[in-house]
Amino acid sequence: MTLMVMMTLMVMMMLMVMMMMLMVMMMLMVMIMLMVMMMLLLMMMMMMMMMMLTLMMPVCVKLSREHQRLTQHSLNLNDQLTELRQQNSAELASLERQLLSEMSVCVLELDAVVTVCVQSANGDEPNLGCLLSLPRRKLRTLLRRTAQSCHCCHDAVICMVNLGPY
Repeated sequence: MTLMVMMTLMVMMMLMVMMMMLMVMMMLMVMIMLMVMMMLLLMMMMMMMMMMLTLMMPVCVKLSREHQRLTQHSLNLNDQLTELRQQNSAELASLERQLLSEMSVCVLELDAVVTVCVQSANGDEPNLGCLLSLPRRKLRTLLRRTAQSCHCCHDAVICMVNLGPY
């Protein structure tokens, strides 16, 4: 009986080992199936990405061309802006020189008229020689304006305005 019990136990153990092996094999099969499914999913994802890239390629090319065009346009505009700034700078410098020149002439003319007015206001004989460099028409205009605005030498200026015809 012991032999029988031992044999029965051994058979049972072998059956258990076989069942365990079967279970391990089933688990391995499940794992393999999962891996296959994951690979299939990865392949599907890669195919979808390839399709998306294929669909997006014309758009990307178009966007790239548009980017190049806009970049070139921007460079052209920057060049034009630089050129315009240089032109305006040269024109502005020329206008500034012209304005300063005209202002210096005006200052000299006003200085001559003020000198005559001050001499007249002090009761001295006005020195009309300082006004000789002024054109006669311009001189009369300046003297009339001075007579209207400067009351202290009004009479002297009126006399000077009436120096004779142009």
